[in-house]
Amino acid sequence: MHWYKLCKIFLFATLLLAVSNCIEPYGVPALLTDYNYLVVQGFLIDETDSTIIKLSRTTTLKNESKETAELNAQVYIEEEEGNTYVLTGNDEGIYSLPPLKFNAAKRYRLHIRTRDTKEYASDFVALRQSPEINHVTWKEEDHGIRFYINTRDPENKTWYYLWTFKETWKYSSAFRSPYIYENGEIKSRGNSEELFFCWRTLPSPDIYINSTQTLSQDVVSNYPLYFISNDSRKLYYGYSLLIQQYAITKGAYEYWTTLLKNNERVGSLFDALPSQDLGNLHCLSNPAEPVLGYFSASSITRKRVMIDRQEITGPSTSYQPTGYEYCGEEFIPLDQLSLLLGNKLIIEKKYDDVTQQLTGYLVTTSDCADCRAHGGTLTKPDYWNR
Repeated sequence: MHWYKLCKIFLFATLLLAVSNCIEPYGVPALLTDYNYLVVQGFLIDETDSTIIKLSRTTTLKNESKETAELNAQVYIEEEEGNTYVLTGNDEGIYSLPPLKFNAAKRYRLHIRTRDTKEYASDFVALRQSPEINHVTWKEEDHGIRFYINTRDPENKTWYYLWTFKETWKYSSAFRSPYIYENGEIKSRGNSEELFFCWRTLPSPDIYINSTQTLSQDVVSNYPLYFISNDSRKLYYGYSLLIQQYAITKGAYEYWTTLLKNNERVGSLFDALPSQDLGNLHCLSNPAEPVLGYFSASSITRKRVMIDRQEITGPSTSYQPTGYEYCGEEFIPLDQLSLLLGNKLIIEKKYDDVTQQLTGYLVTTSDCADCRAHGGTLTKPDYWNR
C-alpha cells in the first residue's frame, strides 16, 4: 500500500471517530475539508545512502489526486547535544542529505520550518543498526511470484524490521529503428545508438514490517514480501528486486502496524477505529495540529535477487498491455523524407516490388521506437547479467 494513501486512510479513520456518534446518515463535511496537514516521509540513513525526507500536504479525502508537495521549507537533522545537518530541497518537496557517517551513540531528530514560518519537530530517536540479510528467495504461486526474506541478528538487538524495495525490469520499444537520418543522409544505427531495449527502476510504494519480539531468537525466516502477477510486463525479459532492510524501534513498528491495519479496516463503519496517535512528529507552533508520519534513523542492508524469463512459467493467457497498443507506422516517399520525417524515427526501408528500387521508408513516432519515452534508460545496469 502506497505510504501517502495509508496516511489518507488513517486520517479518514481518525475523522470518522469524531463523527461516529451521529445517528442520521449524511455526507460528512469533515471528510471533504482540506485540512492541509503536513505529511512527512523518510528516514535518517547512516553512511551507505543519502537521507531523503519528502514533505507534502494532505488533500481532501474525496480527492484522488497525488499529494501536494511542501516546497521551500528549511529542513535539518539535529544531533542531540551535537551537530546540525541541513538538507537541500527540490521542486518536488524532496529534501536530501548526502551519505554521512553518524554517531551511533547519539540520538537524532528532524526539524522543519515551513514557508509559513510554522515549526515542526520529531522526537529524538536512536540510530539503529540493521543486520545483514541472509538471503532472499522467490517462489511461483497461483498467478504470480512471491518473494521471501530471511535475516537474523546474532546479537538479538533488532527485533523490529521494516522493508522497502526497488524493482528493475528490462523492456523494449514497439519498433526497432535501425537507421538514422542525419545531415540529409541515411546511415545505419550503431550498437551504442540503439533505442530498442531499456531498463527502468522504480522505488517501492509499499512497506513491509515484522517483529521477532515474541521469539527466543531474533530470526526472520521465510517472511513473505512482495507479490508480482505473472502476467506483468515487468517479467517479460527479466526482472530484479533490491530489498532494503531497516531496523526500527518498537514505537515505529506500532505506528506502521496501525497504519496497515487501518488500510484493512476502513470500508466498514462498524470496524474498530484506530487511536489518534499519528506518529512521533509534532507541530511546535500549534501542538493541537496533527502531523502525519514517523521519523526513524537506521542503517540499511540490502540484498538483490534476479529472475530470468526462462525461469518462470508465465501467464496462462497473455501479458498485460504494453502501452504501445496505439503505435502504428506510416510510409514516407523517398523524395519527401526531409520534408515529412520531423521527429519520427525510421523503422524500415521499402522497395518497389518489380524494380527493387528504394521507394521510401516506414516511420513511426519516437515514443513507439525510442524506449526512453516510457521512463527507462539505455544504460544496462552493472548487476544485470541476463
